[in-house]
Amino acid sequence: MKISYFSVKAISIAFLAVFTFVGLSQHSQAADVEGRVVLNGQEVFLYDDGTWKYANVKSVRGKKCFSSAIIDGVGVCYKKSMIDAGSGDDWELLLSNKRSSFYAGWIAEGIPVESEALGDLIISNAGAAAEGGEDGVAVRSREATQVGGRPFMVMEYFANVDGIPVTYLNYYSPIDDKGSLQIVFFVGGSDIKPQQKKIDEFLAGMTFE
Repeated sequence: MKISYFSVKAISIAFLAVFTFVGLSQHSQAADVEGRVVLNGQEVFLYDDGTWKYANVKSVRGKKCFSSAIIDGVGVCYKKSMIDAGSGDDWELLLSNKRSSFYAGWIAEGIPVESEALGDLIISNAGAAAEGGEDGVAVRSREATQVGGRPFMVMEYFANVDGIPVTYLNYYSPIDDKGSLQIVFFVGGSDIKPQQKKIDEFLAGMTFE
């Protein structure tokens, strides 16, 4: 089976997908719903002032909250400084920081895969996008951790993709019998540690029911 892998190229494609609605901008709060469409498998509300938003993104106390349409009960609330970078391709949720090249998001699959096998599949698929294949994927660490009180594995790895150096921090786990989840953070360059505060804030907003 194929567990999705993401690349810088996929980020660009996903980012462009959000502009499918030419002339529309993200929703400001003061308009009525005029219509609904589906983009990349997700329902989108169209408002009468020319704005739009994903149906499963809500604002709560200065934050936005997103619920997975693939794995029931999985959600996250995140700071509004993280903006939608366009879902689609392999991403169910993809965000970027307004002031840096930091990205956060997740890849959800409707099939549960045990963590050890899932980690190996991540590296295998990373090799398909990296220069040098799997030999070009440098795994720096792989260890057990927790997210929202649930057991996860976390793996840091580095690869050159389309000539761009990228460092990834991937939290991954099966979610009961519902599916498999990868919570992924990445930056251009070789050091993701300066983004640890943003990573911790995002993980603290994760919810599992």
